[in-house]
This record gives sequence, C-alpha cells and structure tokens, in this order.
Amino acid sequence: MSFATINPIATLIPPAQQAAPQQTQDVANAAHILVAQFAQPESTQSRTRAIWTMATMLTVTEFSQAMDKALETAKANDKAAGFTPASDAKGRDKYGPMQSTLATVASQCRQVFGACKIDPESIVSATPDGAVVNSDLFPNWSKAYEKARAFLADKGIDWTGNTVSEVKAARKAKAKRADDADVMAEVMAAHPQMAGESMADYMVRIADDVASASDARHAKMVAEKAQKELERLIKVYGDDVADILEAMVIRHNAMNGEESSV
Repeated sequence: MSFATINPIATLIPPAQQAAPQQTQDVANAAHILVAQFAQPESTQSRTRAIWTMATMLTVTEFSQAMDKALETAKANDKAAGFTPASDAKGRDKYGPMQSTLATVASQCRQVFGACKIDPESIVSATPDGAVVNSDLFPNWSKAYEKARAFLADKGIDWTGNTVSEVKAARKAKAKRADDADVMAEVMAAHPQMAGESMADYMVRIADDVASASDARHAKMVAEKAQKELERLIKVYGDDVADILEAMVIRHNAMNGEESSV
C-alpha cells in the first residue's frame, strides 16, 4: 500500500516523481506531506495522523531522508516566494518562513515518529490489526509530542530506538577520536619523522609532545566553556553570580565527599 492510497495529499507529487521506484516514491510522498503539514501554522489532529501513517510506511532512515527533502523543498518554496536572507544573516536567520517553521518542529516530528514506530499505541489506541478505530481519536499535535517525549524518556531511548546513554557515549567517543586525530596531526607537523626513524621509535619520541598538546587543548576547551557559561550566568544572576558560583562549588564538593577550598 502506498501513501497515495492512504493520504490523498500524496497524489499531489509532481508527475516526474511518480515514475520513481516505490521506496523512493514513499520518501518523496512523505517529504511532500511534511511540507504541507508542518511548514505552515496548523493545529489539528491531521499532523499527528500524518506522522503516525508515515511510521507504518517508512523506516527511521527513510523518515530522515524525507525530513531532509522536506526542508530542501521548504527552502525552495521560500525562494520561489521571493524570500532573500540578509547579506549578514547567520544560522536560522538565513531561513525563510516555511523552512524556519518546519525546522522548528523537525525535532518534534522525529520524536512523534519514533514513538509511533516503536509503539503506535503510545500515541493512539488501535485495533489488533494496527488500524485506528476512529481518526478523531488522534491527539492534537502538542499532546502527541508530549506523549512521545514522555514515552521515549521513560524508555531511556532516542527517537531511533537507541539507548540515550549509548548514543551520548558514542558521540563523546567520536568527538574524542576526532580531537585526538587533530592533536596527533598538529604534533606530527611540528615534529616530523626523521629519515630512517621507524614509526615505533617516532611514536615514542613524540609521545610527551602529544600528551602536552592534548592537555593544552583540553585546558583551552574547558576555559572556553567556562567563559561561555559565565557569560550566561551573568545574564541570569547579574551581580550575584560570584555567590552563585561559590555555592555551586561547595555543593559539588559536598556531593563528591570533598572538602571545599572556597
């Protein structure tokens, strides 16, 4: 069964795309519906129903492809409508109305999709064969998002079904590998391998330099994060920020069974 059978909006896909293989067509149909449902203000249950239907048709990867395509389409539609970002625009300021609206709810879409994919009844009750008894039973979008977020949090998983702690650990490990590679490249550029020197001997020779460079990079990263966080706290607490920070250190030390030095 294709999207065109389930959702009449899907029949609006341009003719050139109708000839695509079914899998590609389903992704294109999903992208089209994402634009229609989420690139403009809308508050009915049709948003929830659209994502629920996609979860019965698409894999996580295909939904990601559909969302990417939807964002590209929204961007093209903004351009066709005459939107031009300011010459000095950065980040989201470069987005037109449709792209900005869709980008704002993209994370919500992913979470509702994930919840529906993992357990459809986390969003709406269904019959034994997976059909929804009454389409009016679909919750509105804000309620569906609230349900999805709570469901995923309770399971300790992200919208793809992966354990959150494992995902965070994997991202941290990936970032560390990239950082280690950068440090190694910098040290090797500053201290090239000598003619006739074996790789083993070379690694031993630059080991201390690599360790020092790694420590320096970490110290710089901590300083930059501290500066950024301090600026945020100053905006929130103003002149009380010093007292707040002192209290935080005392509390942190107490939690870790350490004596405070402040």
